[in-house]
Amino acid sequence: MKQSRVCTAVAVLLVALIIVAAVAFVKRQIEVDYSINGLVNAGSEKVKPIRVKRPSPRRLSIDNVDRVSSKIKHLQKSDSVISLDEIYALGENLSYEDRLALYEWVRISETDEETLYLKDEVFNQLERQEAFPEEYAEQLSDMALDQSLDSDLRGYVLQHLRLNYGEFTDFQKAFVLDTFYDTLKESENDAGGTALINLTEMIKKGYQVDSDSVREAAYTQAFEQTESVGNQVTALQCCVELGITDISKQLKAVIENKESPVGLKLSAVAALASRAGHDEKKYLTMLSTKDGGLYKKAIENNLK
Repeated sequence: MKQSRVCTAVAVLLVALIIVAAVAFVKRQIEVDYSINGLVNAGSEKVKPIRVKRPSPRRLSIDNVDRVSSKIKHLQKSDSVISLDEIYALGENLSYEDRLALYEWVRISETDEETLYLKDEVFNQLERQEAFPEEYAEQLSDMALDQSLDSDLRGYVLQHLRLNYGEFTDFQKAFVLDTFYDTLKESENDAGGTALINLTEMIKKGYQVDSDSVREAAYTQAFEQTESVGNQVTALQCCVELGITDISKQLKAVIENKESPVGLKLSAVAALASRAGHDEKKYLTMLSTKDGGLYKKAIENNLK
């Protein structure tokens, strides 16, 4: 009997050890899965995020339009407007249907300088809700990828996605990163530059981002894709902030290119000054006396 009890105790102990080992294995697999998606710091190991299936956001439809409150029901037409006071008066407990109505107005209404400001305030009001809107990531990701929308609006959307990244679930973070990577490919328009800025900021803040792809995009937008001067200026700054080295030759080529706009040349001068070694300092000293001292201030402000 005593021997039987000992055997039983040993068996129970073995089962317990197996369970502990299994839990540890599952936990490790979860951490690996999250690391692959760029959600958990994987230490020094480089991890390439995988793609995730992005959900389609729900749109305002005949099924839920009747539940939209009277204070914003008028926003269903493309020429409808909302004032700043009306936005502030929406409060911090908007219903799901009211939030859908606001997303729809952002999409369908005309975007100009005034309405762009109002749409930005709509996003701010949604972010001020007592409970952060669970559909926010899906709705804004969909807008960010919609090339039929105004490029400035899409830029605002990308910025709001970055600023609220910490509010999203792990799954939402994964497809929001996908949204940034997809938009990054649009180097010919402002959206690509805006995505680059935001991903650069995320890297600086320590988020797990595919930094190699971002650095490659920064180099490409700065020196190879020249359709958008604005993107080139942005990319030059991002190259500096991302610590991309060995680009002195390319920066000098931009400076010496007679076709380069003045703003782009000044950005290249600033980038070169911020990383200047002995040879670059000699070059910049010579450059500071040219073109009536055009580059002198940019050199002084950035030379270290």
